[in-house]
Amino acid sequence: MQKELPDATIIETNTFYAGDRYTTEQHRKTLEVNGWTEFTTVDITDEHGTVMLPVNDGKWFTEMSMGKSLLNYDSMVVLTHFKGHVKGGFA
Repeated sequence: MQKELPDATIIETNTFYAGDRYTTEQHRKTLEVNGWTEFTTVDITDEHGTVMLPVNDGKWFTEMSMGKSLLNYDSMVVLTHFKGHVKGGFA
């Protein structure tokens, strides 16, 4: 994908659970160890705080907390996956 969008920025957020991406410092170290810093820019969107954004016609929420730097982007391509982590309440 990076080949098709060479000026793209990968966006991430820190995790809510303790681990290698729990703080921005740990997250940056993990990105470096895994080689992400060698070929792209990575923006940890909540590095400088969060912002509440509206959820239009939301069933359960009217707003969500998002990484503040998400506001710096005009568009995005989203590649996502779902893991049923035990810590997330899935067994």
